[in-house]
Amino acid sequence: MATTMTLHAHPPLVKPAFSFPYPLHSPSPQRFRMSSASLPPLPENRVVLGCGAVSVDFLAAVDSYPNPDDKIRSTSAKLQGGGNAGNALTCAARLGLKPRLISKVADDPQGKGILEELEADGVDSSFIVVSEGGNSPFTYIIVDDQTKTRTCIHTPGYPPMIPEELTESNLLAALDGARLVYFDGRLHETALVVAQEATRRGIPILIDAERKREGLDELLNLSSYVICSAKFPQAWTGAPSVPSALVSMVLKLPNIKFVVVTLGEDGCVMLERSSENGLSEEVNVDDLLETLKHKKDSNSTLPTCVSSSQVKLHAKGIGTVGGRLLLGTAEKIPPSELVDTTGAGDSFIGAVLYALCANMPPEKMLPFAAQVSLGSQNRSSVSHRSSLEFFFTLEIPSDGHSRKRRPASGHQLGIFLIVASVTLGVGSLVWVEDPDVAWIDGEVVAVNGEDIKVLCTSGKTVVVKSSNVYPKDAEAPPCGVDDMTKLPYLHEPGVLHNLKSRYDINEIYTYTGNILIAVNPFQRLPHLYDSHMMAQYKGAAFGELSPHPFAVADAAYRLMMNEGISQAILVSGESGAGKTESTKLLMQYLAYMGGRSASEGRSVQQQVLESNPVLEAFGNAKTVRNNNSSRFGKFVEIQFDHRGRISGAAIRTYLLERSRVCQVSDPERNYHCFYMLCAAPPEDIQKYKLGNPRTFHYLNQSNCIELDGLDDAKEYAATRKAMDTVGISSEEQDAIFRVIAAILHLGNIEFVKGKEIDSSMPKDEKSWFHLRTAAELFMCDAKALEDSLCKRVIVTRDETITKELDPEAAVGSRDALAKIVYSRLFDWLVDKINSSIGQDPNSKCLIGVLDIYGFESFKTNSFEQFCINLTNEKLQQHFNQHVFKMEQEEYTKEEINWSYIEFIDNQDVLDLIEKKPGGIIALLDEACMFPRSTHETFAQKLYQTFKNHKRFSKPKLARSDFTICHYAGDVTYQTELFLDKNKDYVIAEHQALLSASKCSFVSGLFPVSNEESSKQSKFSSIGSRFKQQLQSLLETLSATEPHYIRCVKPNNLLKPAIFENHNVLQQLRCGGVMEAIRISCAGYPTKRPFYEFVDRFGILAPEVLDGSADEVTVCKKLLEKVGLEGYQIGKTKVFLRAGQMAELDARRTEVLGRSASIIQRKFRSHMAQKSFILLRRSAILLQSVCRGELTRHVYESMRREASCLRIQKDLRMYLARKAYKELYSSAVSVQTGMRGMAARSELRFRRQTRAAIVIQSHCRKFLARSEYVKLKKAALTTQCAWRARVARKELRKLKMAARETGALQAAKNKLEKQVEELTWRLQLEKRMRADLEEAKTQENAKLQTALQDLQLQFKETKEMLLKEREAAKVAAEQIPVIQEIPVIDHEMMDKLSAENEKLKALVSSLEIKIVETEKKYEETNKLSEDRLKQAMEAESMIVKLKTTMHRLEEKISDMESENKILRQQTLLATSKGPSGHSPDSVTKVLENGHHASEALGSNDLLHTPVKGYETPDNKPRRPPIDRQHEDVDALMECVMKDVGFSQGKPVAAFTIYKCLLHWKSFEAERTSVFDRLIQMIGSAIEDQDSNEHMSYWLSNTSTLLFLLQKSLKAADATPVRKPQTATSLFGRMAMGFRSSPSSVNLTAAAAALETVRQVEAKYPALLFKQQLTAYVEKIYGIIRDNLKKELGSLLALCIQAPRTSKGSVLRSGRSFGKDSPTNHWQAIIDCLNSLLSILKQNFVPPVLIQKIFTQTFSYVNVQLFNSLLLRRECCTFSNGEYVKAGLAELELWCCQAKEEYAGSAWDELKHIRQAVGFLVIHQKYRISYDEITNDLCPILSVQQLYRICTLYWDDNYNTRSVSPEVISSMRVLMTEDSNNAVSNSFLLDDNSSIPFSVDELSSSIEVKDFLDVQPAADLLENPSFQFLHS
Repeated sequence: MATTMTLHAHPPLVKPAFSFPYPLHSPSPQRFRMSSASLPPLPENRVVLGCGAVSVDFLAAVDSYPNPDDKIRSTSAKLQGGGNAGNALTCAARLGLKPRLISKVADDPQGKGILEELEADGVDSSFIVVSEGGNSPFTYIIVDDQTKTRTCIHTPGYPPMIPEELTESNLLAALDGARLVYFDGRLHETALVVAQEATRRGIPILIDAERKREGLDELLNLSSYVICSAKFPQAWTGAPSVPSALVSMVLKLPNIKFVVVTLGEDGCVMLERSSENGLSEEVNVDDLLETLKHKKDSNSTLPTCVSSSQVKLHAKGIGTVGGRLLLGTAEKIPPSELVDTTGAGDSFIGAVLYALCANMPPEKMLPFAAQVSLGSQNRSSVSHRSSLEFFFTLEIPSDGHSRKRRPASGHQLGIFLIVASVTLGVGSLVWVEDPDVAWIDGEVVAVNGEDIKVLCTSGKTVVVKSSNVYPKDAEAPPCGVDDMTKLPYLHEPGVLHNLKSRYDINEIYTYTGNILIAVNPFQRLPHLYDSHMMAQYKGAAFGELSPHPFAVADAAYRLMMNEGISQAILVSGESGAGKTESTKLLMQYLAYMGGRSASEGRSVQQQVLESNPVLEAFGNAKTVRNNNSSRFGKFVEIQFDHRGRISGAAIRTYLLERSRVCQVSDPERNYHCFYMLCAAPPEDIQKYKLGNPRTFHYLNQSNCIELDGLDDAKEYAATRKAMDTVGISSEEQDAIFRVIAAILHLGNIEFVKGKEIDSSMPKDEKSWFHLRTAAELFMCDAKALEDSLCKRVIVTRDETITKELDPEAAVGSRDALAKIVYSRLFDWLVDKINSSIGQDPNSKCLIGVLDIYGFESFKTNSFEQFCINLTNEKLQQHFNQHVFKMEQEEYTKEEINWSYIEFIDNQDVLDLIEKKPGGIIALLDEACMFPRSTHETFAQKLYQTFKNHKRFSKPKLARSDFTICHYAGDVTYQTELFLDKNKDYVIAEHQALLSASKCSFVSGLFPVSNEESSKQSKFSSIGSRFKQQLQSLLETLSATEPHYIRCVKPNNLLKPAIFENHNVLQQLRCGGVMEAIRISCAGYPTKRPFYEFVDRFGILAPEVLDGSADEVTVCKKLLEKVGLEGYQIGKTKVFLRAGQMAELDARRTEVLGRSASIIQRKFRSHMAQKSFILLRRSAILLQSVCRGELTRHVYESMRREASCLRIQKDLRMYLARKAYKELYSSAVSVQTGMRGMAARSELRFRRQTRAAIVIQSHCRKFLARSEYVKLKKAALTTQCAWRARVARKELRKLKMAARETGALQAAKNKLEKQVEELTWRLQLEKRMRADLEEAKTQENAKLQTALQDLQLQFKETKEMLLKEREAAKVAAEQIPVIQEIPVIDHEMMDKLSAENEKLKALVSSLEIKIVETEKKYEETNKLSEDRLKQAMEAESMIVKLKTTMHRLEEKISDMESENKILRQQTLLATSKGPSGHSPDSVTKVLENGHHASEALGSNDLLHTPVKGYETPDNKPRRPPIDRQHEDVDALMECVMKDVGFSQGKPVAAFTIYKCLLHWKSFEAERTSVFDRLIQMIGSAIEDQDSNEHMSYWLSNTSTLLFLLQKSLKAADATPVRKPQTATSLFGRMAMGFRSSPSSVNLTAAAAALETVRQVEAKYPALLFKQQLTAYVEKIYGIIRDNLKKELGSLLALCIQAPRTSKGSVLRSGRSFGKDSPTNHWQAIIDCLNSLLSILKQNFVPPVLIQKIFTQTFSYVNVQLFNSLLLRRECCTFSNGEYVKAGLAELELWCCQAKEEYAGSAWDELKHIRQAVGFLVIHQKYRISYDEITNDLCPILSVQQLYRICTLYWDDNYNTRSVSPEVISSMRVLMTEDSNNAVSNSFLLDDNSSIPFSVDELSSSIEVKDFLDVQPAADLLENPSFQFLHS
């Protein structure tokens, strides 16, 4: 036994080399002494049988045997030991027992030497086999006195040889007369035979359990006593502590009586079993051990023992056992007398053997055994029992060489880290192992040889060996580092502390190289995953920003796109660690990078993401460790096209846990979909006949039905929605949930015995109901369903036999049906999702995201855990190879000389499981194919096949379990359900039942095959299929570039802010993270860039920093100066071996300590001098104060005397004045009262008089008014009655006349309609043929003909009218013939006559009007030229009048009235028609070529007559439209060139405006000028890279937009009208012509000032304005984005201060960096100055310049601030100083640019200014939270402040961040706002919107600025543009 009870702690880690820090000496021979009287009496039966190894360790000086092959027994210095049965029995023999030993030695000198030694000590060697071949297993320990080192040489033959030659009878004969049997754990097959026989004979057995060995579990099941090392109980049971492990061992081992655990220098602890009967007190075993430790006598010079009473010992999570706990202590030996403990463990066991034989109670046994072991340091000097005394001394060899002891190797559970020994001094910070928190930090307070006294931060003080501690980095940032490869000390406590530090500040992601470690926060952190965060990581180099899954996904995506290699991201971790959420984030980012919408409407990435809720609903469940645990493995392949867009995807799933459908343990849940369906809407529940989930057997096996924070009803709706997204139709969804409901009803079918033997039937009506419901949902026959559950059909050659199933078998059949249906349903869902998403056959690259279950080890581990752990073994091998490869690539890249390391491979475990034909899976398949195979026969097959396999073992007292030693620990599997779960075929009856279902969906899940149709089931192995899937997965991963994310669950409570060190440490080991660190430590774990190394360790050799050498040379000289060896110098880094960093830090600490002493001395001297000067100044000041005080007292007395005199004088004056004022006031008051009374009397009289007069006047008025109203009312009544009578008479007359004149009126109306229709047609023809002269003439002829026809019709109408008149006369003549009512006939006659007269008058008036109209047209044609001039003058006058609102309203009202008149005149003219002019005169072509409005009533027709197409000299010329096109072309050609500026305004814009205004383009209904301008501007700004060109056009477009804004108004605007004046339009024109000369001059002056005029804009003009606005915004955005792009690369360099070497800066005056710190900021200033100069040269409006720089500074603020929050290396004191200096340069630029151009740009930097200001504060820890939020950083949010405070570190002055209280306050506020996603986002967003409006632009420019602007000079020479001169 290698680690037993000893006197000092053994090192927990095996070092690569041994060293002896203490000097060689010989302790006093009388130090330990024990008399024979203290020994207990010998028992009568003293025979003890041992079985085990006989290896002997020899310790000697080098010169004793230079050749290891020499016979060692010839040396005088030998020492036995090594933890074997031979040594233990030797000790027992010397104590007086009669031991026998079963073993085997070689037939050589060494073997014979062993036999001689044993026989000399009294050990019976009758059962030791001597073999002729081979060597004995020896260990040589060669000691070198000069170098203080020892060398271990292991001879061949280890492990010990097995005595196969001994027959079973000989072995059993060795038990004859034996009182006790002892096994050392070796020779397990031989020992097992002996142990079984000893148990049968009732002989107790003692087991030495040093570590797990093959066959040890079987021996433990038979043993009565166990002695084990400190680490074995926890390793064997998995318990969290040693006391809990003891309870677990006693519970698992039924025959055990007690267990002893040796604890090194802490002694040993023992648990003795007793009956629980009569024991009422229950005590926690861990608390009890702590109580016993306090009872120890620390001053005792001999080993002692303390014991508890008989109680119930309880271990949390394990159980309770009756017994008592004993604690044995070891004697305290001074460090100077420490000797080696070789053999101490063996002597302890020998003493225990003796004590057991002597029936010693435990209270005496433990001290006795410990005391004996003290004397076993030199077993050759131990006398036999016959001596009176035992002297335990250290023998001094005759050659004078003292023997040095080798430290016993202890057990360290976990990863093996290589750490060199470190010299530690007082004040060094170290890590010490702690049972509660794994590792705890402390400070060394004393060093005594190898013993180090450490004061822990918890307050306790411990003494440990120097080899058991690890150095701690004193300068480590409090918030940890984001990449653990940057840790100065790469060891287990450093890694654990770094993760915990980051977790405490919600930094849940950490790198280990390129591996991402994600610690589950168990809370939402939405600010880490929004779209803005994805934009930050897009394209960023890996490691540049904070660790994040987005960084891993981006690295994979970039590598795929750049190198065309498929990628894979492996996400692993135990259940609840957050694998699924990490996978979702990866998918989200990949969809963000490569997402595009599919043609059908649903995008591929949306379907992939939406498939997660579907698969989670049907494949996830609550487990003990996680509320949403994936019970299947998932590998998502995302396919990309050549452009990097997602083109397809596929989902692969592995091993769904089918058994969960039927079996759920408390407090877990079944799959989520069952509970969702039970919470569905009422109509669905009624349709599926569901209810409370507690009523279903498959759900109520667990008490957990509902989950906190989870609404199953909402999840049901979300799942339905997700199904829609992935393409599952509503019919298919209904079928899916119908199958789920059928499974629930299946579970409620219970069975009882039927009428026949071994038959079954549904239990009761409830079971029948559920059976019928299930059949209804499956759409199958209920009777067939019953038969498939209760019967089996066996097909033979001759007949078909129907076999009845008993109730138990029927339940199994029911569960089998439920499981296979659910499994098929899940597979269908996966296939449906894949087919819906679609795969891209042309895709060349993919990114696979693997979400796989983590390593699992439970109390009961079945086939699912077996497959899961096989997967993890495979992936671990892949992971190890990748990490090893990356480490090699790092060394190769740096071109350093190194020997390639080797890593531990787990291929042997994989061969054990999956090797053909002898692997476990192969044997399982073989067992499944034999009908009579059971799990017991399968287990026996495994025992026989793998009995000698080191990774396979059989547990104690287990008949069918087996244990596999995985990379993450031992796991025991129960084989009871292995065979059933491995079979994949469907029961024939179930297949036939569901294949015949009327539901196509259900029958589709069970398609009929040839084998199944013949009632035969072809065997299919789940294990083999899973192995094939796994192999396919590994092949896919091997063909891809892997990326790793290791998810860690910080606690088992699933709550935030709890970090359990032991739990996390175990996960890091299982996840391979510690293995990756081990691989790194095997080479060069410390890698530091040259500048960091020089900055940190330059003070060790300041002289090497002198001169101008580069960093590489400085590093080499520095390392040579300090005498370090074994390092390597790479291309960019220094590579240090393990422990060298600590050595350098120790020297650095020493130098800093000396420097601190000097600084303290100088500072104290300065403070003393300062204090003296201050004291002297104080004395002088005190003297002057005293003298001054005396003088002031004298002066005060004199001043008081003068004041008294002045007060007396003023008081007398005051009293006299007061008496006078009182008298005066009284007189005035009396006078005032008398006068007021008289005045009030007079006022009262006047008021009464006035009131009487008013009353009289009102009374008289009322009487008069009443009389008048009465008279008026009567008159009105009379008038109304009379007028009504007259009106009735008139009405009767009108009705009679209407009958006669109706026909005439109808003809008139018809004529008017025809006139209107013809007018409309005429104008339509005019517009269509405006440009064709001949066509126009022909159309005019047609219109003339039509007009003549109308005239004829009009004449006919007149003739008809005459006829009617004549008929009326005839009727009038005939009226008198009627004599009966002559009065009435006369009235009718009069009426008709009057009506005829009216008609005649109407006709004549119409004729007159037609004649007048014809005359007007003739006059208009004669005076066309004169009228044209007058109209132009009138037009200018109207434009001038528009400057005022009154003139504007008058013009609009006049235009409307004149339009009405013009329409009437046109209608009359068209009806009359006899003008001599062609109708084409109505159609007018304006001067600018635009078509006139369709409404001919425009007033332009009146004052803008038509020009002829011939010149005055009758020469033909081109039409106006051709001239217009030429003019527009000339304008475009001119403005396309850079025509410059005039008076600070762009000439091109002004010229375009003047032309458009002159051409009346703004008022045109249709025009192509605007389209030409827009096309011209668009083609001009195609060159977007030239800021100068873009600035020119920004100036022109913005100026033109301003002019349009000032000129245009909507045509449909309706101003408020004033009463219309009597003056018409022509009248006002005439008034203008007749105006006086003075008014004409004033109007001309106003017109000169009116450069910009307002016109009514038509739709084309308004559209042009909108398009021009869009171009202004576009050009503005281009200039702004160009500037941002130019600054973007510079800002990345400005956020972090350039690296400089301290030594070079201080000594040589220059840094190693290539760039000066101010170069980047100066480049930014140059960019700003360059753009500002360009904008000024092009006269861009200042408001636009302000907006450009304001938004640019906002961009600078966002980029700098976000980089500060995302990159920890930027959040430093020195970096704050650097950025602050750069911001000062920007502030100076703003001041120089002035507010006219800079505007509020400086205010946009408020975030980065406040953040940087906070960084450069020295004493942050003294600032309160209120001061930060109110004074220092009021604009920053709590999340931003928290981020800065936690990331801050000082690389120059080591200043601290804010106090923990402030951090706690921030964390509380963040927790309160955790539900608000906006408040949780700490990053800023860049605003790229357009920050100005057209109105804002217009208000910044004045119209008067354009008075002196000159148009383009090129156009002034063109005759067509003469109007530009005006």
